[in-house]
Amino acid sequence: MKIINKKTVSALIFAASFATLGAELHKPNRIVELGFEAEAGASNNYFSAKEFMVKDLVIDLQKIASEIPDHGWRAELFDREKVSFNLNFGERFRLGFFAGLDASGYINVGKELFEFLGEGNQIGESDSVELNGYFDVFLDAGVSFRTKIRDFGISISPSYYVPLIYMPSTTATAEWRTNADGSMYAKASADVRVYSGVDLRRWMDSDAYDSEDNPELNEQIEEALRNGGFDFSLAVEHPIFGKWLEVGGFARIPIIPGTLKYEANRTVSAYIESEGLLKILEDKTPEKDWDAGEWEYSETSHKIYRPLRFGAEAAFRPFGSWLTFRPMIALVMRDPYSSESREVYHEHSLDATLSLLNILSLTVGTAYLNRSYVHHAILAINARVLEIDAGIALRSPDFTKSFMGSGASASLGVKIGF
Repeated sequence: MKIINKKTVSALIFAASFATLGAELHKPNRIVELGFEAEAGASNNYFSAKEFMVKDLVIDLQKIASEIPDHGWRAELFDREKVSFNLNFGERFRLGFFAGLDASGYINVGKELFEFLGEGNQIGESDSVELNGYFDVFLDAGVSFRTKIRDFGISISPSYYVPLIYMPSTTATAEWRTNADGSMYAKASADVRVYSGVDLRRWMDSDAYDSEDNPELNEQIEEALRNGGFDFSLAVEHPIFGKWLEVGGFARIPIIPGTLKYEANRTVSAYIESEGLLKILEDKTPEKDWDAGEWEYSETSHKIYRPLRFGAEAAFRPFGSWLTFRPMIALVMRDPYSSESREVYHEHSLDATLSLLNILSLTVGTAYLNRSYVHHAILAINARVLEIDAGIALRSPDFTKSFMGSGASASLGVKIGF
């Protein structure tokens, strides 16, 4: 029995190692495949879930003020879904069709606000704080084609994308001052601007929306779908060192912008001035003003591109296909052709996948994606006709907090075929 077990184990190891000779960066498991993928999450760079899961909640403003990072408090969220249908007829002909949704956003509150709440400010000195935010939602659909020329795998993927909602980087400001006589003043203002593919007045101000003078929702949706943009993705990979190492490069280049026809904007402002505690005791009401403003709606023609992204990745299998290391590095440009709102940041990741005969696999990795640190684990069960991938991750815009429950995400993938 021992001899049989040794032979069996040796044969399995040999088979797993031999499979590496046909290795690729992302090798399909089925000839015909229908797939669905979803991932969503949220995080921040300071507060963790365990701090709020206590019987007696204590908020120490001084502690928060001293520990908040210099660039302030940041929170982010995202949601992605994708459906795909793929035909994989060998290395030289792979054709796929896909459609999906991608939503992401963030908010950043300056450290000065937390310092004011926790420590106050110096008499006779003024201070200010900024709050920034961004949000967008895209639909996309496209086709992908992969072939092999000599030892190079080449993939191309034109995509048609439709912007649904876009809130450009918005800044709210607040400032305050306290004086030696006890008087103080504070003021704040924010200009919120939202672009959309359909008229948001239908939901945000239904009383003012005249359906007789505006297109029906179905007409607006059809027009929004016609106002999409176009981008082009290209990927090239090549095996080196006897195919134990596969390297590749990728790029997604936006070419034609999508157009958002509707705009909603609102300006909010507040002001308060007090002459001191003694005046208040004399029943002198502090001077104050609050203007919540009203949403103003108009038609526009706002152009928006999806982010430009390019980088390099690799698959390293030093001991055969049962263990694969996957490093990746990329550069991302949001609003790439706008000198005013362009944002540039890098991304990187390193994954390690343990695979048992391509039936059961576990991937663990660490990454910096969409300006957040992510540490994830993905368990995949591949029964040939059905594959299920389930993953969880800890995440945060702050590296240390990403290990402490300041955010999380979950993913699920289901693929069927033969």
